[in-house]
Amino acid sequence: AVTDYYFLWDLLQWGEEQQEQFSRVAGITAGLLFTIPLFYLMARRFSGPVKWLSTPEDYFLLILMIAIAITGSHMR
Repeated sequence: AVTDYYFLWDLLQWGEEQQEQFSRVAGITAGLLFTIPLFYLMARRFSGPVKWLSTPEDYFLLILMIAIAITGSHMR
């Protein structure tokens, strides 16, 4: 079940517009905090000693996680 935090919105005296704005900002922030490190890890796989240790499974997992992060960010 989805829980809405009515008590929090009442305490902060936020209306529907403020809730939507908070949701938008929090969603974008969370999406960036999840996606940027994945791109860093992918870039790291192409250089240095990690390049020789990487297997195709590593690339597949990173690509899958990047795809999940991007589609999750675009669902809103």
